[in-house]
Amino acid sequence: MPISSLLSVPTLVSCSVMKPLMMAMHADPTAPFVSELYESICDAFEKTHTQWASMTTLNNVMGIGAVPTCLPPFFPPGPVIGTAVMPPGGLQ
Repeated sequence: MPISSLLSVPTLVSCSVMKPLMMAMHADPTAPFVSELYESICDAFEKTHTQWASMTTLNNVMGIGAVPTCLPPFFPPGPVIGTAVMPPGGLQ
């Protein structure tokens, strides 16, 4: 499963969102070409992140809990509904 299908808010890494935040936190408004610099950094990061998220996959993800679509004697895989929480560092 590609990581891009798991991202619920992909706009957080878009250039239009990152650039104003970076400008507000780090930019000197009197510096020359500061707007163009931050726009190029954000654009490059957005393109790289989009490519990385579409090419990187998760494998062997397992869940603990009830599977409401399970009808014995057949045990097809399905969505797990439960209270299991992944320990810190679970995705490596």
